[in-house]
Amino acid sequence: MLMVWAAAVHAEPLTARVVGISDGDTITVLVGRQEKKVYLQGIDAPESRQAFGSRSKQALSDLCFGKDAKLETQGKDQYDRAIATVHCAGRNANAEQVWQGMAWVDRSARPDSPLYILQQQAKASRRGLWSDPHPTPPWEWRKHEGDRKGVAPSEVRSSPAIQTQPQQPQAAPRKWVCDRKEVAGQNHAAIDCGWR
Repeated sequence: MLMVWAAAVHAEPLTARVVGISDGDTITVLVGRQEKKVYLQGIDAPESRQAFGSRSKQALSDLCFGKDAKLETQGKDQYDRAIATVHCAGRNANAEQVWQGMAWVDRSARPDSPLYILQQQAKASRRGLWSDPHPTPPWEWRKHEGDRKGVAPSEVRSSPAIQTQPQQPQAAPRKWVCDRKEVAGQNHAAIDCGWR
């Protein structure tokens, strides 16, 4: 089964059962009889000891725990976790966490990622962590936490500089918009993004 998992990290979407939630951006899935960690691509949730850390974890748990998830894997990170876009119950968990204000867009996300629009909407609506007048991004919190523990800066996890706004094509006649719509007759919502 390990070979199936290794092949899936760079292949077709994989379906696996979510058996654990580490925090607001990391889940554990069961593949065959093996548990594997999966990091939700493009987002960075508050750390567990940080403000909104437990609420972010609970939001992801409510969405994914005990459910089958479709994983669109994009490789592995330095902690040997698969990096993936995760769909639970037909909902994009990465996008939902950002839209609910339970995670930031990660600094490694592409500048044209639709996640930036969702983050702007969450911030404008003061949802989740954006209800705090001065929320601390987790990469800043980790840096200061490392400083308090006497860890050298090179030992603290780092990422490229954050993009605060998506970069749109300058000649684009339309605007990139994301809408969250309740699905009629069902107990979930869908996020639809596109040029409008």
